Amino acid sequence: MNSTALLSFDSFFNQFLSKIFKKRSNIINAGVEPADVYYLKRGYARAYAVSNDGEELTMVIFQPGDFFPLISTIRPQKINYYIESLTEVEIVQVPRLKFIEFLGNRQDLMIEFGMRLTARFEGVLTRMEYLVFGTAAQKLASMIVILGERFGDKKNHHIYIKAPLTHKDLASLIGITRETTTLILSEFVKRDYISFASKHITIKNIPGLRKESLIEA
Repeated sequence: MNSTALLSFDSFFNQFLSKIFKKRSNIINAGVEPADVYYLKRGYARAYAVSNDGEELTMVIFQPGDFFPLISTIRPQKINYYIESLTEVEIVQVPRLKFIEFLGNRQDLMIEFGMRLTARFEGVLTRMEYLVFGTAAQKLASMIVILGERFGDKKNHHIYIKAPLTHKDLASLIGITRETTTLILSEFVKRDYISFASKHITIKNIPGLRKESLIEA
């Protein structure tokens, strides 16, 4: 989100009270029709689905400045996924109709909202490609590159991924087992592509990791 839009959304949502959710708390359950828009002021969260076998697939990771659920923000509908905090989060809940009224008075923010919908759809298409094609190592390398682009701070030719993710979280992003994820991460560390400490990944060799991925250099 561009800085002007972020300030505008912040100004709107700051009119309302915020709520703190502890780490790994359910924010929205699957099967409900949210009446509110949720704005993430602080922390990280994720949207995930659960299969009949109990396997989790993480669909989206949210960072400060994001709001959700995106589609039901403008059209009431039940969601078929859960939203959970990855860290302690601070969230503002606003009635959907108030948010729609706010957007209706700001054409620039309506355009920003449309761009977000398009970006989210493109992200889903990319994820589908990675879930179907390539080896587990290629899928994981691709996902780490994408996480670096979305959540990374670049410093001294390294990229520090700010979103905290466990091996299980990473596995659920690309539909492989936690055990396989751990083995591949160990290999990436051994090759000095990345370092992994306190649930944070630092990409140390960006060209090397991209070469392992499904992403064109």
